[in-house]
Amino acid sequence: MFEFATFSMMFGAITLSVLSMIFEDPLTAIASAPVNAHLAMGYVIICSTMIAYLFWFNGIQKLGAGRASVFFNFVPVFSMLIALLTGQSLNIWQLVGTALVMLGVMSSGGFIKIKSTPLVVKHCSK
Repeated sequence: MFEFATFSMMFGAITLSVLSMIFEDPLTAIASAPVNAHLAMGYVIICSTMIAYLFWFNGIQKLGAGRASVFFNFVPVFSMLIALLTGQSLNIWQLVGTALVMLGVMSSGGFIKIKSTPLVVKHCSK
């Protein structure tokens, strides 16, 4: 599992590095960037990428892939919360989407029960 993540990250990093060398001038941009930009990039690399993947794979190992995959649906909810913390306003559709995600995760996790009627299949006989 970790091998796949490692190779996919490595392939992505190599591909993006080659493309940036072709279409941009990354060395000049890196040299002229302020210290705050370097610190922010370090935070993104460590927290958003490395630590998040370690927690995600640890959750898969403890819960199993089926149960852990349900929680991937929280990604847009947390994105919305971060947008709210940065001062952006929310609209009704984001709130409705959040409620639907919460309902879906809670129902698939067994926290709430949604009644459903089983489909009845009638067999045809000749």
